[in-house]
Amino acid sequence: MSRIVLVVVVSLGVLFAPRIVDGCVIVPKPTVLDAYNDADVVVIARAISVEKLSDQEPMPLNGTRVVSTTMEVQKVFKGNLRIGDKMTFGQGNGIRCTWIFYEQEIGNEYLLYLETPPAGSPWYEFGYTRSGGIESVADDLLYLNNLEARRGRTRVSGTLYDVEDNPIEGRKIWIRGRNKVYETATDKNGVYELYDLPPGRYAIEPELPFGWKINRETRGTVTISDRERQINGRRVFFTLKPRQHAAIDMAFVLDNGVSGSVVDVHGKPLTEIQVSLKSLDAKNESVNFEYTDEQGRFAIESITPGNYIIVVNKDGKKTIQEPFGAFYYPNVTEEAKARVFSIRAGDNIKDLKMVTPNVEEMVTVQGVVRYTDSAPARKVTVRFTPANVPGVDGSALVDTDAHGQFSFKIFKGLPGELHADFTPLSGNAAAIVGAYDYGKCPQVQTIIKQTGEQMLKTPVLRIDPQHDLRNLVLTFSFQSCK
Repeated sequence: MSRIVLVVVVSLGVLFAPRIVDGCVIVPKPTVLDAYNDADVVVIARAISVEKLSDQEPMPLNGTRVVSTTMEVQKVFKGNLRIGDKMTFGQGNGIRCTWIFYEQEIGNEYLLYLETPPAGSPWYEFGYTRSGGIESVADDLLYLNNLEARRGRTRVSGTLYDVEDNPIEGRKIWIRGRNKVYETATDKNGVYELYDLPPGRYAIEPELPFGWKINRETRGTVTISDRERQINGRRVFFTLKPRQHAAIDMAFVLDNGVSGSVVDVHGKPLTEIQVSLKSLDAKNESVNFEYTDEQGRFAIESITPGNYIIVVNKDGKKTIQEPFGAFYYPNVTEEAKARVFSIRAGDNIKDLKMVTPNVEEMVTVQGVVRYTDSAPARKVTVRFTPANVPGVDGSALVDTDAHGQFSFKIFKGLPGELHADFTPLSGNAAAIVGAYDYGKCPQVQTIIKQTGEQMLKTPVLRIDPQHDLRNLVLTFSFQSCK
């Protein structure tokens, strides 16, 4: 998990962070041509004023009191608007992808691909086009400002950025066809474009710095429908259709890594174990870690160059998932004895084997959760809360199955408390998740009113697990409602 990234964004239309909410699902970005054809209106407009709620009113979910923004049209590429026309934009609600505007954005200019709203309704930017701040749409404007001369021609275009999101000028871009290689270079805005390539299959290859590669995790476009198959370390494969455009978003990441496996003393692979690189360089603040898979394997990629040691369970706290303290490669418990790895761009260290030392002994806790009428309590949570021991977090939880049964591991000799609980949903909340509506269960509603608690619990069972504990019974203080 590296924090260094070189970004190449083909046909960029980036919206800055405050504009789209975190929960928005980002759909593949269209090409410039597709965005233009699908829009009713394409304009450049400047935000000139906002309408706000008063400071006495509650802050809306979207985090701003702005309720609408007025923009003035600066240039028209498509539609019936004219320069100087005013457009009133409604505000996103903080749930969907619709743009959210802020007062400090007055004066900013935007390229907007829009649908015409119903008569009397405000405009909205719904967050799935190529609309963006004017400083981020140089690729789009190269086409739109020359629309009549370039209409109907094939186009491949993009923008190249460095690690600080600054455009890179003068970098070569190769597009390899079946019988010919096309070459261009980025302009002062970091943009490149090529017209009139014959329809067919191609591979685009940007001029990569040594030790870097193309990242598959870049936001997809309509051109890249299968990132795993179409993107490799140095090239992106795509198909160019007749009279169409290609939009290919890419990001550069460091092409280096550390990989291996974590096993116990018997050679059994361990899953969900955290393996971290700890930097020995004071100025290196990168965070690099991964968890082992079902075969105990890990691979940490795109690592900031520097000196590192490899540590398993970095914080040293013993948990049910990691029942051992911190240890280092090559399988030592003292940090001073850890091997130092000097990792550079292009370095790939493979097949390291980490063997866990001194694993704490575990016991099994098994039983059933019921209601007072002996009906099984299905899909409730059983929790073990252990005594406080420095350096140990022995807490554990599991959900009961369809028969109300549960089983999990805890540390041997670590006493604590066991109980089951659940939150009874009602009304719309129950309907949304498809759960039973406890609003229809008078006895549960009475308990909630009497206790003021929204979570219902069984009485606590105190245990001292010196050996496996089986056939335990936890019972809620009311009958089953279902």
